[in-house]
Amino acid sequence: MSAKGLLRRVAPLLVALVVAVASLPAAAGAAEGVSKAMCRLYNRYTGEHFYTASSEERDSLQLVGWSYEGIGWIAPATSKTPVYRLYNPYVDGGDHHYATNVGEKNTLVKAGWRDEGIGWYSDDAKTVPLYRQYNPFASTGTVTYTAYQCSTCGAVMQ
Repeated sequence: MSAKGLLRRVAPLLVALVVAVASLPAAAGAAEGVSKAMCRLYNRYTGEHFYTASSEERDSLQLVGWSYEGIGWIAPATSKTPVYRLYNPYVDGGDHHYATNVGEKNTLVKAGWRDEGIGWYSDDAKTVPLYRQYNPFASTGTVTYTAYQCSTCGAVMQ
C-alpha cells in the first residue's frame, strides 16, 4: 500500500492532541464583533490544512487551487494568548505551523521558518477546546485543527 493510501486510512483514526487554543463564543459576542470566523482551506497536493480569518487570503488561495472547507471555528478577536503562524519554505509545497508558545515560535524562526505574525487568538477562558490532530505519516500538512469531538466515542471529527 502506498504511503498516501496508508495516510488516507489511518488519518481519521489518529489520536488527537487536545489543545485548548480557541473557542466558540456566544452568538451575542459574535454579533458585537469580538470574534473572528476561522476559514479552513485544504491543499490536495500537499495535504495541508490552512487557517485564516482573512476573506481576502481565503479568496486568493482558492484562486490558486486550495479548497475552501468552511468555517473551522470561531476565535476571539483578541486575548492574552496569540497563536503565531509560521511558514516553512524548505519542504515541497511549503508548510504552516501554529504555536501559542513564544519559545517554540522563536526556535522555529531560528531554524528557518518564516514568522507570519499572529494567525488568531486563543480563548483564555478555554470554554470550548480546539483539538489539534497530528499525522506522523505526512511530511507536510501534519497538523489539523477542529472544534468538533464525537460525544459518544470521544473521537475528534474533521
